[in-house]
Amino acid sequence: MIASASTKTLEGKGRPSCVSLEFHDEMIEGQRLTFIAAYSGGEKGDCIHEWFRLKDDGSKEKLGCDEFHDLTYEDVGGYIELVFVPARKDGMQGKPKTIVSTLICPAEPVGLELIIPECFEDKEVVPVKSYFGGKEGHGEYTWYKSSRRLQETDIMGMPRANADVHIVGNKLTYVPRLDDVGAYLALHWVPARDDGRLGKPIVAVSKTPVSPELIKLQKLVLTGKAMEGEVLTAVEVISENDAQQLVWNKYKKEVTYQWSFVSEVDGQLSYETLPLQCSSYKLRLEDIEFNHSGWFHDATSGYGSNGIFMHVGSFLFGRCIFLCNLAIILVLY
Repeated sequence: MIASASTKTLEGKGRPSCVSLEFHDEMIEGQRLTFIAAYSGGEKGDCIHEWFRLKDDGSKEKLGCDEFHDLTYEDVGGYIELVFVPARKDGMQGKPKTIVSTLICPAEPVGLELIIPECFEDKEVVPVKSYFGGKEGHGEYTWYKSSRRLQETDIMGMPRANADVHIVGNKLTYVPRLDDVGAYLALHWVPARDDGRLGKPIVAVSKTPVSPELIKLQKLVLTGKAMEGEVLTAVEVISENDAQQLVWNKYKKEVTYQWSFVSEVDGQLSYETLPLQCSSYKLRLEDIEFNHSGWFHDATSGYGSNGIFMHVGSFLFGRCIFLCNLAIILVLY
């Protein structure tokens, strides 16, 4: 049998082989690791290249079969192995050649993102941040407050506080105090790697000033007898949470009350606002002329679809609406 010319050509080149194999890039986290392979043995076909992460216990983790491998945090402190299998165009494979990297080093510490969320009095502010560059260590944090919204460049060039800017904290998180209300916050962060290496600082500035703590009203009831000449008094029930109690005691003197008549006309509720703005109301004869029996089935108090109502005797009396000069929101839940 006479071999064809193409077969003779392939055979004349010998078995496919990898003459040399070496990595082309730096062994640093974040780098793309590529390789250079010198091939011989006929026309080159689809060679195989497999990447492995070598573990401390001697095992291997296969990472992929691409022509490159992007080094990640998981690779830091370890080694990468590449197995190259030369292949001729006719599909014939040669002996695999293996190369192992040097120790993968961490990248320089970098702060990728730093955001200050909305800030409230007595509520811990936890910034949103992301880090890159090996294992994160203990960074340096400096919180500032100012009556005006600062620019990042203002903080970068400000090693110390001045008359308009004050240092208020040096930890990752910060709890605004009463005297911070109305001020803007800024955070200066110097990222650090676990070996003590420091990166370039990054700054975040709050978009809005610190707001007062929100008051949450759990319940509102009316006390008093449903009789002409008697006094109805609104009683607030506040959460027993320490922070809520502090906020309520601080701002309760600023709260005003708005009383209204509630009547029903052709199946529609109608509200008549009264000029009275205190927590108590003395019932008059004309108040009892509104007959809405059945709303709460003779209960002394209850919740209506539009708020909190008091059913007194055979009439439905009033709703209490809280207003506050300091823009404190009373949430009913």
